[in-house]
Amino acid sequence: MVDKVTMINLVWTALIGAMLATSIGFHMNEDQKTASNFRSSISQPYHSASR
Repeated sequence: MVDKVTMINLVWTALIGAMLATSIGFHMNEDQKTASNFRSSISQPYHSASR
């Protein structure tokens, strides 16, 4: 049977891994939103009156 220290280490490692995965997921989501904002501004038609 595993002792207390090993169990604490396993739980701690699992929590850190879950937080890291969540953080990476949030950052990937922000990058996609930023990319779509740039994409929409680039695809807008050019008007000479906006100079």
